[in-house]
Amino acid sequence: MLVYADRVVLVVADGAGGSGRGAHAADVLLNLLRERSDAGTLDVVDALRDCDLALARESMGGESTAVVAVVDERGIMGASVGDSAAWLVEPTGHIDLTQHQVRKPLIGSGQAVPVPFGCGPLRATLLLGTDGLFKYGNSAQLRQIAAALDIEAIAERLVGSVRLRSGALQDDTTVVLCRRSIELIDEPSTAHG
Repeated sequence: MLVYADRVVLVVADGAGGSGRGAHAADVLLNLLRERSDAGTLDVVDALRDCDLALARESMGGESTAVVAVVDERGIMGASVGDSAAWLVEPTGHIDLTQHQVRKPLIGSGQAVPVPFGCGPLRATLLLGTDGLFKYGNSAQLRQIAAALDIEAIAERLVGSVRLRSGALQDDTTVVLCRRSIELIDEPSTAHG
């Protein structure tokens, strides 16, 4: 997660591809997004395309899924590739912001197709996660956990919901959460007498 005065950039990258270089691909993606976001030139779709081509040019550059969401006062905009996902979760349901994404080819193949997504201002919980969460989790249970008031405990509870009885996970499971905070200003009361 990259935090700026005017925006937050959330990223989930799940290395894949069977080459053993998936973690490298995810790191390259995160570094490129950080550089562009720091420079104020982050176009998420272009960044995912550029990362895809850069990794494809490397010998055994590895592959990765990607979900990138930029949250600012205007709303949520982002793009995705692969089977990681982004949900906007409310107590009564959720919107899968990444429902139209292209699962394959992945970032690093040289042929990835980043699909943009967006919605209005953040008024619920934004949940990004890898397929280890969404593939093995129960949608209703994930929504219930993500909509809970105590955001500090949500990530741990989400990952716990997909653990096997042995404590192991069936797949890499990463969770990123964002919720708008409301600052309460304590103004002194004035007594009239």
